[in-house]
Amino acid sequence: RHPELVAHHLSRTEQVTRAVDLWIRAGRLSMEKSAFAESIDHQHQGLALVRTRPAGSESKRQELALLLQLGVSLTARAGYYGYEVARTYERAVELAEEVGDGREEWTALYGLWRCLISQAEYSRAMRIGTRLNARSRDLDDPLLELTATGIRGMTRLVDGKLSRADKLSTDSVALYARVKEKRAGLHFGQDPYVTIQGLGAVAQLLRGQIAASVDSISRSLETARRIGHPYTIAETLKLASMYEQIARNIDRLRVFCLEAVKSSELHGFEGVLATHRIFLAFANLVQNRDPDQIDVIRDNLNVYEQKYGLLFLPYFQGILVEGLIVLDRFEDAFHESEAILEAIQSNGEEWVRPNMLFMKSQAAMRGKLATTRECRDWYRDSMEKARQQDARLTLGRALVRHPDYGLSKDEMSQYYSLFSADEGILEAMHYGYLSRLH
Repeated sequence: RHPELVAHHLSRTEQVTRAVDLWIRAGRLSMEKSAFAESIDHQHQGLALVRTRPAGSESKRQELALLLQLGVSLTARAGYYGYEVARTYERAVELAEEVGDGREEWTALYGLWRCLISQAEYSRAMRIGTRLNARSRDLDDPLLELTATGIRGMTRLVDGKLSRADKLSTDSVALYARVKEKRAGLHFGQDPYVTIQGLGAVAQLLRGQIAASVDSISRSLETARRIGHPYTIAETLKLASMYEQIARNIDRLRVFCLEAVKSSELHGFEGVLATHRIFLAFANLVQNRDPDQIDVIRDNLNVYEQKYGLLFLPYFQGILVEGLIVLDRFEDAFHESEAILEAIQSNGEEWVRPNMLFMKSQAAMRGKLATTRECRDWYRDSMEKARQQDARLTLGRALVRHPDYGLSKDEMSQYYSLFSADEGILEAMHYGYLSRLH
C-alpha cells in the first residue's frame, strides 16, 4: 500500500533494481491521486538512485519510465513551459529511441511536442506532430490515434483553421468509442478525448455553431467528471471557462472559476489556478466595473506565461484589452492590442487576430486615437480575417458596430450574406455582447 516506504528502505541496500521499480510504482500511485508534489519527490528519488547504476538496458528502461512520469507530474504542477519539463522529455526521447517500445517513444515525443508548442517552436513541433500522426496509425492504437487527433485540433485552432478543428472534434467521438480503458489516457497527464471536445467546442462557438458547441463542451465536462481525475477536471474547466468567456456567459464563467480555483489550490495546479484567477477577475470587472481587477489580470498573466509559455497567451492578453475597454481606458486598450497583434505576427495564434483587430478599432474609435479612415481599415481587416477563418461569432459582433464606421449597405451585405437563414445572424451574436461590453 505504501511502496515508497519499502523503496526508501531498499535504496540503502544492494537491491537497487527492486527499489527503483518501487519508486516507479509509488510515483504512478501518487499521480493517479493527482498528488503531483508527492509524485515528483518519488520520481526524483528514483532517478537519483537509478543513475548510480552502470548504464545498461535495465537501468535505461527504469530511467525512461521515471522520466515519462516526471514529465506529466511537472506539467500538472507547474505547466509545460519550464526548462526542467523540456529537459525531461528531451532525455526521455533519447532513451525511448534506444530501449523503449513504440508506445513509450510516442509518449516521450508527445510530451516534447507540448513543450515546443508552448514555446512557439512551430516548425519543430509540426515535424514531431507529423511523426506522431504516422506512428499512431502504425501502432494501431485508438488511444494514440485519439491523442494525435488532439494534436491536429490544437494546431488548427491556433492557426485559425476553425472548420478543420471543428471536424476533428466530431471525428474523435468514434475514436473514443474504440478506447477500451477510459482512464488509460491519464498517463499523458489528462484525458485526450476531453481536451479535444473542449477545443472543438471553442472552434464551434467561434464559427457561430451554438447548439453544436454546447453539446461538445457538455460532453467534455461530463466525461471529465465521470473519469474523476482531478487534473483532467481542472484542465477541462479551463477550456469550459474559455468557452464561457468567449460566449460572455459571465454567471456560468464564475461558477466554473470558483470550482477550478478551489481544486487547483487543493492540488497545487499553479498554472490552472492563474488561468482561472484571470477569468474570475474579468467576471468581476464586467459585472462590477472594478478597476482593481486590471492589476489582478496583469499579475496572473505573468504567472500564466511562466507556466504555459506562449500557448493561448494572446487570447488571455485579449481579456485584459476587453477589460480596459469596459473601463473606458481606450488608450491603454489600444496600445495593448497593438502589442498583441505584433506578437501574433511573430508567434502565431492567428485565431485571436480577428477579435484583436476589432478591439483595436473600437478602442481607437471610441478614444479618438486615430482617424476615422484608420479605424475603418482596422475594422474591415477584422471582418475580412473573421470571414477567412469562418469565425462567424466574431464577425457577427463586429457587424453590430458597423454604424460607427460609416460603411455602406452594399459593403455590409457581403458579410451579412455569410449567415444562413437557419442559423441567423442574431444567433451568432446571441451571447449578450452589447449588454456586457458596451
